[in-house]
Amino acid sequence: MPALTTRKAARERIMKVFAAELERLLPAEDAGPLAWQTFREWEEQADKFDRTVTATLMEELAGLQASAQVQEGGRCPHCGSARVYLEKRGPRPTELQTNHGVVVVGRQSCRCRACHRSFSPSGPRLEPAPGSPGPVAQGGAEVGAGSDHAHLRPRGPGVE
Repeated sequence: MPALTTRKAARERIMKVFAAELERLLPAEDAGPLAWQTFREWEEQADKFDRTVTATLMEELAGLQASAQVQEGGRCPHCGSARVYLEKRGPRPTELQTNHGVVVVGRQSCRCRACHRSFSPSGPRLEPAPGSPGPVAQGGAEVGAGSDHAHLRPRGPGVE
């Protein structure tokens, strides 16, 4: 079960996003007063910084997991059959709404030959924060019951 990225590539992407957000928020050049003057504006900019940088960090952590991609489908979580095949189209990007913004993770699909239902065998082991109801769907259905990440709700068109 290979990871989708390397630590070096993940760190480089995170540092690049962090540097771009820091430059946007607090330019290195002393070119005059900062654009944001009130505490409310500072909070809004800090929230945007958090959504951008933390979402990137979460995407990279998900890609580093050994379970990010599987080689075979395993058993169907719906009927328990071993007659499962991994769809060849490869992982497709799936947007998840988190407390830190939208996170895009790759999601593989399997289909069961016995019950003809589909499910995702791979995926990040993201859990909602303690006391949180978890991410909320934005026009999609819940990820297949029985999967290790059934509490996540994907967004967008083409959701199973």
